[in-house]
Amino acid sequence: MRGKWGIATVVGVFTLIYSSISLVNHLQFRTSALDLGMFNQAVYAYAHLRSPLFTLDEYGRVFPFLSCHFDPITALYAPLQFIFGSYTLLLIQIAAIIFGGLGLYRYAKPMFADGSHIPLVLLIHFYSLWGIYSALAFDFHNNVIAAMLVPWLAIAMRERKPWLSLLLVLLILSTKEIMALWTIFVVLCFGLCNWQSVKSFFRLELPLMLLCLVYGIVVITVIQPWLQSSETNLQLSRYAHWGQSLPEMIMHIIAHPIDAIKTLCTNTLNNEWYDNIKQESAQMLLISGGFMVIFAPKYLIMIIPILLWKFMSNDYGFWGINSQYSIEFVPTIMLCMTHGLHKLKRGQLALSISACVLAAASTIFVMENRQSKWYDYNNTAFYSSKHYKPHINPASTRKALKQFIPADCPVSASSTLTPHLYNRQHLYLFPNINNADYVAVVRHVPNYPINVEEANNRVAELIESNNYKVKFENKDIIILKRISLPTDD
Repeated sequence: MRGKWGIATVVGVFTLIYSSISLVNHLQFRTSALDLGMFNQAVYAYAHLRSPLFTLDEYGRVFPFLSCHFDPITALYAPLQFIFGSYTLLLIQIAAIIFGGLGLYRYAKPMFADGSHIPLVLLIHFYSLWGIYSALAFDFHNNVIAAMLVPWLAIAMRERKPWLSLLLVLLILSTKEIMALWTIFVVLCFGLCNWQSVKSFFRLELPLMLLCLVYGIVVITVIQPWLQSSETNLQLSRYAHWGQSLPEMIMHIIAHPIDAIKTLCTNTLNNEWYDNIKQESAQMLLISGGFMVIFAPKYLIMIIPILLWKFMSNDYGFWGINSQYSIEFVPTIMLCMTHGLHKLKRGQLALSISACVLAAASTIFVMENRQSKWYDYNNTAFYSSKHYKPHINPASTRKALKQFIPADCPVSASSTLTPHLYNRQHLYLFPNINNADYVAVVRHVPNYPINVEEANNRVAELIESNNYKVKFENKDIIILKRISLPTDD
């Protein structure tokens, strides 16, 4: 009973912490068009049996939703939106993280003596890693769901349950196209850690790896380019300096391994403002528990592909510890830590506690100080009073959006308003107007991709054009209603 109460206490405390980050941000209009707005809109479309569109492109373009990231799992969330509304995906994400930690606990428990406190310490360690807090502070992302299924996949494969393993792999694949490539290495790592025989490997691990490979190739090189009306996958543009297609990129890296290694360690953007971002990520990986790879080197099979995916991009946002770009490290670090501790004969509990404290301290440290760019302290630091002070009045803003903008009519809105205006097929990121009947703009807070002055000037232009009139305004937002057809320009 003591163990169950310990788990319940840990889960309860961290659920409150996670909610105080994610739900409070949404309550106070600090979530964004990219990505919660577009996901909420897609789930609404699925819930109403429509094919979802991505209409929140910063350039005003409209694409099939699955062309952005191929994540059909999103359709499974639809029924819950009727209950939880715009908070649905945030609640799913929090539940998934809790579920992932419990998977790690269950994976670790048989590896240590009965009554050992190590699995509980590992659970706390899992819930304390920076990757979770960075992801929660920036909206919703399906790769969080994928990462949290990994510990359960580890259990299924250790227990040689092929059908459960297949189900978990299929769920992971359905979260994001890039997960297919990483899952190949995840399955390989687990297969080597649980090695029994070549015959056993050919029965379970090899078929799963081939499934991931075929799925990834088909989705990345065929389905997504078709959805994007492009000859190549537009998502690969971040890696265009390595080649124009996935096979070309792989061949280039194989042919120039020294260049690839240098890329992992250096700022490749020729701008010193981006210095030390990769180093910060590497340091957090090691300090938070990655050092245990010394005792469990097989986990390099899982770690190296994540580093390659992050650091070989030309997008500095991928390099750092912000947003969802570190979440795959969470299960990887903790499974590595579990295996490393299991191999040690002495000092297991002391080392596990020390590593846990170090990981938690490093998470708090990078909440206060980090090299990664465009970090918003107020979105993350749940222990600070600033986190609970909204930039605009949440209650009056929600009331105005509900009262003055009908459901399912086209709207152009500031980024932070879009996750609350999801219940429509056409939702545009201001200043893109397109066929919007209503325009809703935050007045005194910058909203990507436009600053306050530009937003106010654009609103003034719309009013002066006689195409829109003011429907509602206060110190925080202004809502315009279309009174005539927009001009051609």
